Amino acid sequence: MQQTEHFLRYRRSIRNYKSKAVEKEKVTELSSHVIDWMKSLLKSQPDMAKMMHMDMITAAWEMGMDVVSRRAPALVLVNGGSKDPLKIIDGVNL
Repeated sequence: MQQTEHFLRYRRSIRNYKSKAVEKEKVTELSSHVIDWMKSLLKSQPDMAKMMHMDMITAAWEMGMDVVSRRAPALVLVNGGSKDPLKIIDGVNL
């Protein structure tokens, strides 16, 4: 938890916050995009994706369970460059 907090507080980033609620549909749509990304990794890098349990996460989604956002009232999005789909070099190990 401490490492995550440090990552979020001291990260080189541009932060844009709005004091406006995000519609539930937009959070669900974002979760759907995450699932699509996981499915593409399951095809292109199956061993690595399964090691990260993406097969179980996508299966849960197909059964109607949102284990991506878990109906969260807020989300923190972290974005990286497009060359590395997992951002291992710049990511956080939890």
